[in-house]
Amino acid sequence: SRSFNAMAAELEKAQGLRRNLVHDVVHELRTPLAALRCRIDSVVDGVSRDPQNEIAGANEEIDHLLRLVEDLHELALAEARELKLTISESPLRPIVESAARAAGLEGDPRLRMMLDSGLVIRGDAVRLRQVLVNTLSNAARYTPTEGRITVSALHRDREIVVEVHNTGSDLTPDEIAHVFDRFYRADPSRQRVSG
Repeated sequence: SRSFNAMAAELEKAQGLRRNLVHDVVHELRTPLAALRCRIDSVVDGVSRDPQNEIAGANEEIDHLLRLVEDLHELALAEARELKLTISESPLRPIVESAARAAGLEGDPRLRMMLDSGLVIRGDAVRLRQVLVNTLSNAARYTPTEGRITVSALHRDREIVVEVHNTGSDLTPDEIAHVFDRFYRADPSRQRVSG
């Protein structure tokens, strides 16, 4: 009976995560679609003062939607265990530096890197960079101006361990338990831009 109850609880949790996923995906798609509609309507109705600028903005919204759809496609592939990885050996430092630039941290006084320049990873460098960009972007968003973001890497056994630490807002133990759940937000009212 304990096994059955545990299985039922897991199924209920998975169903809840699916509902949240659908809700979050709808929200993520609705925002750029609404912005796109407003831009196009302003041009069609003749109320736009700068139609070229509105069309350029609409094009940016389309690019954003395409990225979201591609992210969803990759997520579906990962869920089906069909996501193709490009495995190669790559020096770690350039990957971390590229991710820091993409996260807007280049030259940021809060950032400190403690990386051995000789570390080489065997894996998908593009996916690793993607994970680091996401992690560093969150760290940048929640680290105060006088705070610190530290990226360190060390060779442990046969693995390279990359860690990102930051000083910033604290999470409760319950929030920590869910921090790696897909689309989890400690405060559900927060938007993607604010965390």
